[in-house]
Amino acid sequence: MLRLAERRDFAEVSRMAREFHSQSPYSCLEFDEGKIWENFKFYLKNKNQMIIILSEQDEKPRGMIIGTVSCPPFSNDIIATELAWWMDEEYRKTRDSLLLFDAYQDWTRRVGAKMCHMALLSSSPDLSKKYERSGYTLSEKTYVKEL
Repeated sequence: MLRLAERRDFAEVSRMAREFHSQSPYSCLEFDEGKIWENFKFYLKNKNQMIIILSEQDEKPRGMIIGTVSCPPFSNDIIATELAWWMDEEYRKTRDSLLLFDAYQDWTRRVGAKMCHMALLSSSPDLSKKYERSGYTLSEKTYVKEL
């Protein structure tokens, strides 16, 4: 089952964010639960600018997708950006993960986004074929360096 995150879900969102962080190329950055709380509060007040959709199994969140919208510095058009897409390991190969993706895309359309960016972390399974089948094209590659 999919649903929007509620205030009562903060601990589970924070847990999944911590796991996402630890398995991402950004794990060299300090994890700050206070920052997660700030973003969570922003989401609760601004659901047309940020979204947190949860996937539940047995009434417990097992996955999430977090996204936001903004305008690029050269246009007034809205672009949606996926910030984190997480499924607990035992649920990754289930349909629920794809349902999160579909629900996120539905939200981007509802808020009027003209483009949607989906990330593909080097530490994640290769979803490029899924993205391409859904109409996405490769737009750029990002390189990071720990300083």
